[in-house]
Parts: sequence; structure tokens; C-alpha cells
Amino acid sequence: MYEIGTMVVYGNSGVCEVIGYDAPKIRGIDPKQKYYTLRPLYQSGTIYCPVDHPRVFIRPVISRETAEHLINLIPEIDAEPFESSGMQETTEHYRSVISTHDCADLIELLKSIYSKKRKVEAKKRKFSQLDGRYMKLAEDLLYGEFAVALSLPRDSVHGYIKKRLAAMENTGEASPAP
Repeated sequence: MYEIGTMVVYGNSGVCEVIGYDAPKIRGIDPKQKYYTLRPLYQSGTIYCPVDHPRVFIRPVISRETAEHLINLIPEIDAEPFESSGMQETTEHYRSVISTHDCADLIELLKSIYSKKRKVEAKKRKFSQLDGRYMKLAEDLLYGEFAVALSLPRDSVHGYIKKRLAAMENTGEASPAP
């Protein structure tokens, strides 16, 4: 059971703070069942999640050390653009990666979509709304979690990563991602 004040990743809602656990007084909910009361950090509202059998993925936010380690690995992650003949296949691929709720998978997905975007724009073609929507979702999930793990404002995470990667390149620790 997560303690009050714990930061968790809750499905595609992203980072939430556990602000309580009890039986919410909502019609149709068993008053004997305990629920986490979650406050999303980057969305409005309140989420009630069953403590014993959550229907949506929930886990603690990664540690600062894990976030720093993942940032160090970014140059080594090779991600080719996902090419498909249909939107449904692309959607299913993106959903399957997002549903792992794994930061390394999100980084790989983002690198893949960024690579696809560069190729499309180099051909003077329009970047698809589908790719853009999943790129934004992956960024929101990853940057939200990194922001909490690194104690940064969410809008500073992208710049922090770029700065770290540039510093790694300048010291020869790793080569930057293409």
C-alpha cells in the first residue's frame, strides 16, 4: 500500500500524489472497499483507485538515480522510425509501447517519432497528427515523471536533458543521439 504523499505513475494520467485512502462516498462504490485518492500533478481532478485490485497500472515514480541513468543511456538507444501501411497498426504499436509505462520504452518511442518527424520534414511533407498525438503523450508522461524524480519544473526537463547530453558529448562520455 502506498503511503500518503507518495508520488505514483497512474496509467496515462501520469504522475499523481497519493493524498488519502478510504472509501469514497460515491454512489455505486462499495463502502467497505478501500481506494487511493490520487491528485494528478499535471491535470485537474481527483482519481479514486482501488487499493487491492487497481484496474489501471500504478507504480511509484522512478528515483533520481534511475532518471539520471536513463538520461545517460539516451545516446545509446537506437530507435528507427516505426513504419506501417496503416493508421491502426501504428496506433496499436504506439499504444503497446505507452502501456508498458517504462521510461526507457518512452525514450525509445520518442526517439523513433522524432526520427520519423525529421525524415518527413526533410521531404517537405506534413507530420501526421497521429504521430504528433503520441509524441505529445509520451513527452508528457516521461517529462512529468522526470520532473518529479529530478525535482525540476516539468517545462525544464527537455532543456535539462539537452544540456546533460551536450555535456556528455563535450567530455567524451558518450556520443549524442542522431
